[in-house]
Amino acid sequence: MLDDFNGFYICVILLPIVLGMALYYGKIYGYKTIPGFVILWNIVLTLMLVSTLFAGMETYYRFFVDTTDSYSLNMISARWFKRHFSYNNIGVRDNVIYYPAKEPSKKHRITFFGDSFTEGHGVADVEDRFINLIRKDKPEWELQCMARKGNETNNEIKNLKATIENHFDMEYVVLCYVLNDISYLLPETKVVYDRIDKAYKKEMGFLDSSSYFMNTMYYRIKGSKDPAIYNYYNFVKKAYFNKKWDEQAESLHYFKDLAESRGGRLLVITFPLLNTLEKNQEDDAIFNRLDSLWKSLHVPHLNLTSAYTGYKSSELVVNPYDAHPNEFAHRLATNAMEKFLENEIKKGEERP
Repeated sequence: MLDDFNGFYICVILLPIVLGMALYYGKIYGYKTIPGFVILWNIVLTLMLVSTLFAGMETYYRFFVDTTDSYSLNMISARWFKRHFSYNNIGVRDNVIYYPAKEPSKKHRITFFGDSFTEGHGVADVEDRFINLIRKDKPEWELQCMARKGNETNNEIKNLKATIENHFDMEYVVLCYVLNDISYLLPETKVVYDRIDKAYKKEMGFLDSSSYFMNTMYYRIKGSKDPAIYNYYNFVKKAYFNKKWDEQAESLHYFKDLAESRGGRLLVITFPLLNTLEKNQEDDAIFNRLDSLWKSLHVPHLNLTSAYTGYKSSELVVNPYDAHPNEFAHRLATNAMEKFLENEIKKGEERP
């Protein structure tokens, strides 16, 4: 918090005080000697009121707002990650500070791969993330989280390769899949991120880059007017119905082969897009494609859509600007995942 109490903020706080003092002393000493004093006094009064309002908004967003957005765009989101993310010996978010490479002899090892949904984007206390909730409920299992925000299927393959190269034992490998994991294959994705990383920042003014309040408003207004941002999930979904799906299916098959090369058994859990949760025919068709693929590869697959049936998107996401699952959504996912994992582990134990 002390880092946020910088020179810019001090000036923001001092400005209405200085203007207020000018009004006070001006009214006492200046009204007889300064021509057009009333007009000038009203201008200064307006500036003082505006600067006071701005100081209040800046204080609120700078010190009291502690949340994220979907793309981690604004200064508040960047600060949130600094406050709430800590990393262990292999550089993943967890409060288990050391992951041993060797599997414990008396515990089933379950290794999760995924992206920000799995990492717990927007969940301040890592103990409220589904992996940690399962770990608490099932002490007889050893759970590892190999997820990193921004990962898509190509990154998850690299992550799995690195885990294998580091000689980690594997028993059950769980791929936590999100429907936008296919987006790395789409040229539109690069356009979106280039716009965010380059064009947006280049267009920023001094206030947009210095003020938490203005920075937040800047990105919200930009995102609301940019179809590449607010319509992002629609072009991602279309990829499941063209040749990109064939490429994605090959990548997912390769992920399975990689997991098995280290002795792991692949399980897949798929999250729906929570901000477009209301079921529609297109989403059903996507899940049917995924189900067909995993059945053909003899990989058990859990579709989490049923875990969220009956709930509104607003009840499940972090906030209106962040479509990641909130703590409640993680708890709902936990219940479904535990039953799924228990069933698959039981099947594994029954195999000769």
